[in-house]
Amino acid sequence: LDSYGIHWLQYAAFVVSCFAIFTTWAFFYDERFHNFLMNIFRVTPYPFPLTIRMMEKHPLGSQFFMPLDPFDYLVAVAEAKPTVMPEDVLVFSCSHKQGVNFKPGVWHHPLLVLAEQQDFLVIDRVGEGLNLVEQDLASPIMVDLDENNPQGKLEPRPRQ
Repeated sequence: LDSYGIHWLQYAAFVVSCFAIFTTWAFFYDERFHNFLMNIFRVTPYPFPLTIRMMEKHPLGSQFFMPLDPFDYLVAVAEAKPTVMPEDVLVFSCSHKQGVNFKPGVWHHPLLVLAEQQDFLVIDRVGEGLNLVEQDLASPIMVDLDENNPQGKLEPRPRQ
């Protein structure tokens, strides 16, 4: 308590009563008492030409990303299966008004931003067990950034 009788928000207090969001993290329970962690990721772009060399998946929980800045970004995904091949990967252009939630086991690339720097709200599972699997691709994928594509789907192609 401070001199005004106001409680300072601390871990022990908010775990019992609610959830708290700080600029770099938060912690809360859902109605089933699963643990989740909320972060704000500050992301910088990969060098151009944009080349995807690896993918990752989280087999034990979903992962949610919501942009906090007014910049569009890219999402590289492949269906959930034991391994991922370059031809499995699809790259989508996302509006800054769209968040994405990767289901458990869905292969994806870490955030692909086009702006100089971009912040995302990220909600991720916390708990026991290995929840990160990374795999290098058999051959890298170069992403062709075609602004005239009305479908919003960008076609990855093997690097020449």
